[in-house]
Amino acid sequence: MTRYRKTSLGAALLLVACGGDGSGLGTAPARLTLAPVSGVATAGAPLSPAVQVTALDAAGNTAASFVGSVSIALAANPGGAALSGATTVNAVAGVATFANLVLNRSGTGYSLTATAGSLKGDTSGTITVDPGPVSQTQSTVTATPATITASGGGSLATITVTVRDAFGNAVPGKSVVLAVSGSGNSVNQPAAPTGAGGVATGTVSSTVAEVKAVSATVGSVAVTQTASVTVSAGTASQLVFTSQPSDAAAGNVFAPGLVVSAQDPFGNLATGFVGTVTIAIATNPSGGTLSGTTTQPVSNGAAAFNDLSIDKIGAGYTLQVTASPTLGTATSTSFAIVIGAATKLAVIAQPTGTTGGATIAPAVQVEVQDAAGNRVPSASNSITIAIGAKPKNGTLGGTKVRAASSGVASFDDLTVDSAAAGYTLTVTASGLAGATSNTFNVSVGSAAQLGILVPPSNASGGATIAPAVQVEVRDAGGNRVTIATNPVTVAIGTNPNNGALGGTKSVAAASGVAAFSTLSIDSAGTGYTLAVSATGLTGASSNAFNISVGPAAKLGFRVQPTNTAGGATITPAVEVEVRDLGGNRVTSASTSITLAIGTNPASGTLTGTIPKAAVNGLATFSDLSIDQDGTGYTLTAAGGGLTGASSQAFNIAIGGATKLAFFVQPTNTAGGTTIAPAVQVEVQDAGGNRVTGATGNITVALGTNPKSGALGGTKTQPIASGLATFNNLTIDSAAAGYTLT
Repeated sequence: MTRYRKTSLGAALLLVACGGDGSGLGTAPARLTLAPVSGVATAGAPLSPAVQVTALDAAGNTAASFVGSVSIALAANPGGAALSGATTVNAVAGVATFANLVLNRSGTGYSLTATAGSLKGDTSGTITVDPGPVSQTQSTVTATPATITASGGGSLATITVTVRDAFGNAVPGKSVVLAVSGSGNSVNQPAAPTGAGGVATGTVSSTVAEVKAVSATVGSVAVTQTASVTVSAGTASQLVFTSQPSDAAAGNVFAPGLVVSAQDPFGNLATGFVGTVTIAIATNPSGGTLSGTTTQPVSNGAAAFNDLSIDKIGAGYTLQVTASPTLGTATSTSFAIVIGAATKLAVIAQPTGTTGGATIAPAVQVEVQDAAGNRVPSASNSITIAIGAKPKNGTLGGTKVRAASSGVASFDDLTVDSAAAGYTLTVTASGLAGATSNTFNVSVGSAAQLGILVPPSNASGGATIAPAVQVEVRDAGGNRVTIATNPVTVAIGTNPNNGALGGTKSVAAASGVAAFSTLSIDSAGTGYTLAVSATGLTGASSNAFNISVGPAAKLGFRVQPTNTAGGATITPAVEVEVRDLGGNRVTSASTSITLAIGTNPASGTLTGTIPKAAVNGLATFSDLSIDQDGTGYTLTAAGGGLTGASSQAFNIAIGGATKLAFFVQPTNTAGGTTIAPAVQVEVQDAGGNRVTGATGNITVALGTNPKSGALGGTKTQPIASGLATFNNLTIDSAAAGYTLT
């Protein structure tokens, strides 16, 4: 007979069909039977050994002839698993083998059922499916809450690790190790392996505010998912320099800028703090001044100071900050302020009041400075000084360009000439910002020099120079010394035509000015100058000016009469000019000029061509003579309503014997009677003057003889002192009209 035996292997049922003698009967199939199935399987792993379904005949023997289709399905599915693999196969010699059946969900009480057409099916015993290996991707890590506050453990995030296999089955009994990114963390590891739900829990806290990544490792498997825990800063409790001041040049902004943070007790940036931070110098080795915006609002927990600078150089500075509302104080690390690059000039020794032209003392000093006003000792810049404010067009004298030495340029010979109040000096140097001095005054100093206040202007010969030449008594700077009364003398300086200066040439200054209102120069010329002088003062020269020929005003002898013999032509020819007041010939004049004897010591008579018309302002008298010898003759010239002229004195001397003249004429007498007084004949020059030095004899005879009379007596007589005397002459025949020769 046929017998069924149900054998329990683990938790599964094994169904065996046997003949009485253990052999298959080989008859027609009547039912199915499942071979023994393992009681414990692993999710996702093929059931092992392979499930076999055998077709049995009515006697329970393998129906080897059966080759039909057999299907396997889940009978009991407590975990909602899916049965995968080939669930329908064809029997071979009555046996269907299912080699790759897989269940994906863990659970207890699973069972299989086999079916094949009308054959009676079979159901297995129960199967337990254990979870598969831990899955990196299916396991999860979560944090609750997701945000905590930085603390020493008072604010916690619970970390839940759910361990699953690849099919999402919870994997119990697994030890979990937590790890947290960042620093300042405190981790409470799960106290026990995962429970039935595959869950293990721990806690995380941190003193560092940041976003934490919490990871879990299950055995050797690192879970891919991590939990994110945001650690927020606690309440602000302190200030901290998070960007310290570094060494900087005086006056230069700290670079990088300073940052002060509001922090919680653990040093986290307290981004929720609302207030302001004020910064000041704490340690101040050089009395420096902190410039820039010293109070800044806090934004996102920090206050940025980007424009701070300190002016005075020194080592060991520190800064201190305070907050409102208060968070205590914080002090920076120490730093140094060093000399910066040269950026500007400053007048460190100001100009003082002085007198015109006098040296400004003490010397003006100019410093090369950095941006904060510290002297730059290495500077050797070339510095130029000039007048800035100029109330009276003053001129700056002295050395106006100096090179700095050890950062300082000293101007020790400066002067300003014009007296006035409110001068300033400016200083410049290439590439540096300039500077302007304080105001200072220049007053009038003591008398030192003369200056031409009103220069001479062009004039005509002999005419008064107008306006009047004025000379100032000045100090060294050229300012009028109004109390001066110095006598001032004027003379011709440059004299292109030997002119003579006329007028009052020495005048005492009144209120510092000497006026010369009567000056004139006679000779026309181009480029005259005047020179002025005064005892103890530096003199001055005028500008050049010209003297031109003026209108006809007078006559003058250009060629004077010279000594000559009586009756002889005066040579060279006498020339008379038409002149202006200065004695310059007026070449345009054609005046008719008359000459006459002025001084006439011998009652001489002037003969010649008179008058003469001037040609080009000159009349030439080429045939003048005077008959009578004499000493001290002069000639006078007149004409055209002009001022006449007198010549220099000249003499008319006795000339050479040229003629005879009866000095004592014969007088009427009786025939034969001696002519008395005695007839005298003299030897004369051309002018009729007796030539007393003449020698020889003179003979007389009858000239006109109306009655053939006879001349008796000594008719030849010797010359004595130019005179021959005939003292015994007679004529015998009486008649009228006799002459002697």
